[in-house]
Amino acid sequence: MIWQRKRLRSPDEPRKAKEYGYPKRLATRIASDENSKSLRRIVAYTAVIALITVWLDFVYPRPICSREYRERIGPLSVSPPHKNTAQCQSALERNISIAGITNTTIPTDNKKKPYFVLHIGPSKTGTTTLQKESIRLQEYLEQDNNVYLGRYASRSARQPARMAELLSNDGCLQEVSKLFNGNSSSTIIPKCWKERTYRIREYNTNHTNIIVSDEHYSYERQLAHVCNDPQYWSTLRQALFVDWNLIVVVTYRRYAEWILSVAKEVNQKLCHNPSHPSAQWDGQRCWSLWQLIETYLDTTGGDAFSYMNVDTTSLAYADVPVRILNLHASSSLMTTLYCDVIRNSPNTCRKLQENATTNKIMENVQSVMTTVYNDIVFEASRAGLLQSEEMREKIRQDFTMEVAKEGDSMGLQMLDLPLLCPRRSDLNRLLRKSLNLERLVIGSDREDEHQRDFWRLANEKKAFCGVDTARLLSGKTSWMEVMAHLRRMAGQKSFGMIA
Repeated sequence: MIWQRKRLRSPDEPRKAKEYGYPKRLATRIASDENSKSLRRIVAYTAVIALITVWLDFVYPRPICSREYRERIGPLSVSPPHKNTAQCQSALERNISIAGITNTTIPTDNKKKPYFVLHIGPSKTGTTTLQKESIRLQEYLEQDNNVYLGRYASRSARQPARMAELLSNDGCLQEVSKLFNGNSSSTIIPKCWKERTYRIREYNTNHTNIIVSDEHYSYERQLAHVCNDPQYWSTLRQALFVDWNLIVVVTYRRYAEWILSVAKEVNQKLCHNPSHPSAQWDGQRCWSLWQLIETYLDTTGGDAFSYMNVDTTSLAYADVPVRILNLHASSSLMTTLYCDVIRNSPNTCRKLQENATTNKIMENVQSVMTTVYNDIVFEASRAGLLQSEEMREKIRQDFTMEVAKEGDSMGLQMLDLPLLCPRRSDLNRLLRKSLNLERLVIGSDREDEHQRDFWRLANEKKAFCGVDTARLLSGKTSWMEVMAHLRRMAGQKSFGMIA
């Protein structure tokens, strides 16, 4: 009798073997084959998903270290020193200070070559403002024969230029490095490199200047490429930038303001945001801004958490021309960039000078009140003033996220609240570290202004303080009483959307 091998559709079909006319042994083996195929498919799908995840993490790395942030046992843990500091530190030996980089390493511009301007941030130095404003200025940039290919540029502009991989230290660049260093048996430029740089060469032929802004180039993973491979910039200069005037732009922001902004974003992303997996309340209150800042007062260098600051990023790129963009210059960030740093953009510069007032508006500004609102809701919940978990989560989301997103339009300010503030001696430690970093980056010409602005931030705006929830909630027996008290402090009859 000839058996026809009919495919079984599920693992339980051996019991149907008699219906199909299969011997029991053959039916079991076929089902086993089907199980193996299903398992192989699952493994293959899992591997593909893992590869996609790794690729996305490489192209769009996250600047926050959630594992470090959520460590709740014992004192706050300081993030490990930047792995590449030792390699990058050799750049400092060739320059008296970071400020000296702008004077010692920038060669005379070759007017016959177009410019390739790479703004690398770092994060929390006005990068979002610079990027979105550059998009709005495209008409004037084109008049100056410039093209913006940085973050927030259209996909139709970025993708053909291969911006996501142009400066990647991957296998393709390694092939090119071997070729230019005489370690390759071939004398032909790799096909992958020709395809990657095709659109960039077109811009060069048309003498179009390229402007790129992306803080990704200041993240630790990218700095590892820069610092750990001594041939990295040597290869890029020979293979990519030989026909360009390359300029790397790094933004300087005073350390005290910078780390305050970092602390607010860390809390915003990893504690206040209900959609983030690390943001679920686990019986403990979010860290205060000063707790986060104090963790880094005695560390060397300006880095904090997974954010690289100007000292690390500037030294990492010290083998190429570096220009410092001072966020505290008398003119706006955009005017300073397109009028002082990039000096071949007359139409863009003129437009910015005409709109000098509106150019000072900053994007992606985190409100300190977000932390305040979150702390109030958390402590009210712990005191039993919120009757259910559902009520707690609804108020948390509405009160903490939506109201805070409107700015402080309800009128409540830090000065209206009972506060817990750091000691003056601790604030002086932060000021000293901030001044020391400024001396390294831009010199000491504006220290008096730096100190005035710092104490205005600390004393008048109370930016480093947190809400004293024990005093605020003292004597309150319900959430409605808390809300009524906040309304009285804000001087308003209603409190936005929260009733």
